[in-house]
Amino acid sequence: MAATTSTITALVEGKMLEQILVADKPLQSGGNPDFISREEIEKRFGFKYCESILTTKQASVASESAQRSDSNFIKEIKERLDNPLNSLVICKIDDTVGSGLFTK
Repeated sequence: MAATTSTITALVEGKMLEQILVADKPLQSGGNPDFISREEIEKRFGFKYCESILTTKQASVASESAQRSDSNFIKEIKERLDNPLNSLVICKIDDTVGSGLFTK
């Protein structure tokens, strides 16, 4: 079976934070939060930070939802993405679980 490659595209894009809060463990467990750049997020966690709703060409359900006539749905999502929450913190949980998203 041949491998397939998917192109990822943004259905809706929002404002991206310049720096993201990251901690060595959950804040309630005494984690030390620090701001790091989007580039450092990619190096440290292996993914690119974005404030978008992403899809692949195979994700026809998401594409249909984005194209439906109810534009209020898209406007609400766009409003949230244009105002990213700076109260979120990526915290390391442990080596088995990895990291999680918490609020400060």
